[in-house]
This record gives sequence, structure tokens and C-alpha cells, in this order.
Amino acid sequence: MRQVVTEMTGNANFTTPSPALTVISTKATALESAFNAQQTAQQAAKTATTNLGTAEDAANAAMNSLANYVEETTLGDTAKIESAGMSNRAPKTPTTSLPAPGNLSSTAGDEEGELDLVWDPVPKAKGYEVQTSADPVTSTSWAFAETSSASRTSLTGLPSGSKIWVRVRALGPKKIKSPWSDPAVKRVP
Repeated sequence: MRQVVTEMTGNANFTTPSPALTVISTKATALESAFNAQQTAQQAAKTATTNLGTAEDAANAAMNSLANYVEETTLGDTAKIESAGMSNRAPKTPTTSLPAPGNLSSTAGDEEGELDLVWDPVPKAKGYEVQTSADPVTSTSWAFAETSSASRTSLTGLPSGSKIWVRVRALGPKKIKSPWSDPAVKRVP
């Protein structure tokens, strides 16, 4: 926009542009400000999400350590475990099915062509399979993207500007696979 304003300023071929070049310059400044604000907000959201994940991992590790301490100290006595505000661990049962991952979300990554995915972890999952589809989605448009050992991942090398659909399923022991999650869609930056 600014290049057009520069080229048209004083150009004898365009003596009375409509809208006026000052209006175009104002719109260009507003667009630039909005873009910069969006970039700042996007980076702040990524940092907040990373900080949340780190805090969640630390809190879970601390609670797991405390739970192990309570279990070892009480030698599995249910009443003593419950007196600590905890419940007794259910006996391990073989996994025969897994629920679909929930709350899948897709956000713009740090780089062009990158999407960041996050979803709720599935208990007893050993990993996750991610598929993508270009828009519009059909029953045959889904393609393998990658596997992840965590309930988050980043997809790179996607065509910038395209609308990409994603879905994920949990992978369990003995080749058990959950149903697919509800899909999420995002335009690739």
C-alpha cells in the first residue's frame, strides 16, 4: 500500500485519487498496527501456553511423588490413604479400549507453514497418531502426518495460507487405537 501511495504522490496521471492517498496511508498504518498487535498477542499466547504446560508438568510430578510417598508410608492401607485426601489406586486392569482424545486445538506456529496442536491426554495411551486434510474434508482426504509421544506437537512444512484440518487418536498397548478426535481446523500462517 505504501509503495502505491509513493508512486501516485505527485503523479500527473492521477491528480485527484479517490479515495485520497492520505486515507490509504491511514489505512496502511492501521493495518500495520493491527498486524503488530496480533503478532505480539500470538507470541504472548504461545509463551503462556508453554508456561502452563511447564507448570502443569511440575505440579503433576510433585503430586505423583507425594502419592508414591503416601502409598509407601501406608503400605496400601485404604483408610490411611483416604485420610491424606487421596483415593486408593484402582487395581491395574488390562486396557481393551481407549477414549478419543478431547479438546483438540490448532493454533498458528512460530514459523510460516507451522501449526501447533494440543489435546487432552488419554490415560494409558502410549502415543498419538495425527492426520491432516486439506479443505474441504472428504472421507478419503485424511493423510498420516506424524506420531507423537506427548499430547501436543507441531506440524511444519504446511502450505501457507491453506485451511488445514487435523485430527488425532490415541495409541495404546497391544496395538489398541482410540476413535479419532473431533477435528480442528486452522488457516496456516
